[in-house]
Amino acid sequence: MKECGICGSTKDLIGPYAGGPIAWYCKRCRKTIDKYQRLHKEFKVFIEEQIKKAGRKMLEFEKIHEDKRGEIYLVTGLFPEGRELTLFTTKKGYARGGCIHKDNDESCCVLSGVIEYYIEGRRPERFSKGRGTLIPKNHQHFFIALTDTIVVEWGATPAEKKQKGKWRKYVDEINERNLK
Repeated sequence: MKECGICGSTKDLIGPYAGGPIAWYCKRCRKTIDKYQRLHKEFKVFIEEQIKKAGRKMLEFEKIHEDKRGEIYLVTGLFPEGRELTLFTTKKGYARGGCIHKDNDESCCVLSGVIEYYIEGRRPERFSKGRGTLIPKNHQHFFIALTDTIVVEWGATPAEKKQKGKWRKYVDEINERNLK
């Protein structure tokens, strides 16, 4: 039976897509993918413009946290309305997230390694270097590092990053198992 490779829907399918990781998409998921690809291009241009405006040759990441899972770096002042760019290094087997952003969509991209991403309303997806997704506002989400990884996220505000969803318990359980 044909179904969307992201959400499992059997209605309004588009495809097949040869050579990709998913053969069929529903129209809703395809629109989300198209939106993410446009945002990714806009983000790249925006970052390049902001770096030039600031008179810098590169982004400056501030380390804000480090523990057994890895490190978290932050870049502020790039986006309007206080949105931030966060870079996570995460060791194999550990999880990040469990949050929900009520006001803003958030984007993510894997810079190295492989993760399994869980986003409310979708099937889990594996992302490797260069792949990412758009996380719609009001959708809980978290990822598990299947290898040592570097992941970048952007679009949420610092206050939204602190809004924990019901899925945070899964992140805590996964990490507690690894800390033993």
